[in-house]
Amino acid sequence: MKPITIRMAKPGELGSDTFYVEQDGKVAVALSWDEMIGQVAALTLNKAVRERIDRYGGLYRMQTPEELSAERERLFKRRAEREREDEAAALGDEQEGA
Repeated sequence: MKPITIRMAKPGELGSDTFYVEQDGKVAVALSWDEMIGQVAALTLNKAVRERIDRYGGLYRMQTPEELSAERERLFKRRAEREREDEAAALGDEQEGA
């Protein structure tokens, strides 16, 4: 079995007071205590059992730093789009009320 590293989120990282579980160059981020315990337990099982558990949504997604960075960028872009849409809708509501 490959080593598993558990750490608390660092200042500025996603999910303060949460756990990061790292194994084989991949990480599951912003896990609560019970999620972290379940993730570690699942990672210690043999591959066939892990695959069966994962099929039913039992494991949290493990991502490489590059995958994690790309997902964060996508989420930030989507958030900015939603904020622009909300601002445009609010401006439209103000103009209708005037």
